[in-house]
Amino acid sequence: MSMQIGSLSPCYQRSSCAEVLSAIFARDTNLCVWQRALPDNLQNYVSILQSQTQYLNLTRQVSAQSVTTLLSPCLPEAEGKAAFIEDIRLLTEMLICLFDCQYAGLRLRLLDGAMCPRFHTDKLICRMLCSYNTLGTQWLGNAAIDRSKLGHGSGGLDDAHSGLYSDTTAVCNATAGDVLLLKGEAWPDNEGGGVVHRSPAVPDGTKRLLLTLDPM
Repeated sequence: MSMQIGSLSPCYQRSSCAEVLSAIFARDTNLCVWQRALPDNLQNYVSILQSQTQYLNLTRQVSAQSVTTLLSPCLPEAEGKAAFIEDIRLLTEMLICLFDCQYAGLRLRLLDGAMCPRFHTDKLICRMLCSYNTLGTQWLGNAAIDRSKLGHGSGGLDDAHSGLYSDTTAVCNATAGDVLLLKGEAWPDNEGGGVVHRSPAVPDGTKRLLLTLDPM
């Protein structure tokens, strides 16, 4: 199957084909988005986690082979659990294969608020993100931003009024199930080019189930 890649800015690429993630190695790409729909049984399990789990914050060093063994005892039994864990195993395997490493740093969290509500960059090499419900991570394309307005450069103003971006159409959103691969500031020769991103607002009365994977 041929890969159709759509891009609104030269800094990111997105596609409904998983192969788009390999484009992260292109010099002018700092974000890849694999757009996908989650199967019903997996969505149902995520809903169960939201309703039954008050607190979930799992941090593990995993290999593709150890994901099931490590996660299964930590998650409640319900229909769709196997599909949920298998999806995490698949994403772990993809990240490990892409970066030719043995392990990934895995975090699975259930959040009732935006973890990082301000636009920022990460001081790391690369990170994979997947929000299993609600909105996914938000980001800005390179052409739409003034990086001097990040952090203290905002002058204490919020993102919408600091001059970081010109208008709200510059803000891009991932959706539930999308897989994002983000270059950070520590990627070789990428200082000053890390993806500018933030956590989405979490609607009242809901929780956001977020998976992060870091190559180790």
